[in-house]
Amino acid sequence: MYEIPDLICCAAVCRSWRAHYSSTRRLGLCPNSHGPCLLTTPPTGVATLRRLSTGNLYRVPLPAMPPSADTILGNPYHHHHPLPPLRDRYVVGSSHGWLVTADELSELHLLNPVTGAQLPLPPLRSLAPVRLLFRRNDLATFYGHSILDITPMRPEHNPRVPILIHDAAETRYHLYQRAVLSGDPSSSSRGRNCTVVVIHNPWNLLSFARLGDATWTWLALRPDCLGYQDCFFDDDDDGLLYAVRSCGEIQTIDFSGSAAPVVNCICVPLKHSFDRANYIVRAPWGDILQVWRSFELDDGEEPRTYELAVFKLDLAMEDLVQIKDLRGHALFHKNGASQHGNIEIPQMYGDIQLMQFVDYYTLVTLKTIAISMFGIYLLYFVTIFLHPCALY
Repeated sequence: MYEIPDLICCAAVCRSWRAHYSSTRRLGLCPNSHGPCLLTTPPTGVATLRRLSTGNLYRVPLPAMPPSADTILGNPYHHHHPLPPLRDRYVVGSSHGWLVTADELSELHLLNPVTGAQLPLPPLRSLAPVRLLFRRNDLATFYGHSILDITPMRPEHNPRVPILIHDAAETRYHLYQRAVLSGDPSSSSRGRNCTVVVIHNPWNLLSFARLGDATWTWLALRPDCLGYQDCFFDDDDDGLLYAVRSCGEIQTIDFSGSAAPVVNCICVPLKHSFDRANYIVRAPWGDILQVWRSFELDDGEEPRTYELAVFKLDLAMEDLVQIKDLRGHALFHKNGASQHGNIEIPQMYGDIQLMQFVDYYTLVTLKTIAISMFGIYLLYFVTIFLHPCALY
């Protein structure tokens, strides 16, 4: 199995080797499965990539994000001296070797942790339920965000009254739930049409943007376009998203066309449960699996998992069939609250990972980054599946 540092070293030998490497990757002759790497980001801005299979260390430069061209009332929206792009970022999701990160103003960016490449995403103020907050009697001083109840879930809802108000830096911890990419942004084939999907509050709505878009688009095609808990893009069907709602319904959302996305239900809703989280994942043998995690809240409101159940989607019957055999794989669940600086981040849903049980170094699916704090280092447990041009 080829490892990411091996590929980098091969391409860095000379121009001839780099050309052959790039051609080989474009033709898909190199495997896309790689072992996990541990990325540490000290305050210096130069990260260290540790190859877990050998323990070797590699230095990765992480340049600071340049000030954004986006402005509010003529003033730059981002700080003039931005921080390094990982150490003070909140990781919302990851796909195809790229991280979706939220900066100190809760703005989203794409970041390749191996190459340091960064791509901006549409401004947060273009997200449908978000409004900017300014100091009273000082409209030039931006300080936070308000989140409006734009979905008429209850008769008494008022779309002009905010249900959440946060300082600019804290919005990211309470607004974003999930983020996935349809393809590798640096790929010559899929990069130009890469779609970023974000599940966000209130009521777990879904918004999307294609690279180069100026705004986020709220998916509000049907009354049931809410309550999303998990999703993934199908690598075999360009632009097709599988998403599961809190009621257990599975939808496919087709982003491949130039018109509005097409939403279809492929598994009827089940009985909604407030003490269950639903996850959806493509198994390595091809089946679509739905995982139910049943939890209870203790006195401190920390969710405690007491049961996990796995179901296979029967497309012909549009139903779920419980399974007990994971074919040599194991489920891992990341639960509880995590610490980011002095802020405790609530994680009601956590994350589900499906991993090969025998071969620890090959993750079956990449859905999020496990984050932990160790002294002054922010550790990212990164498993990177790179497509042809992800490294260069």
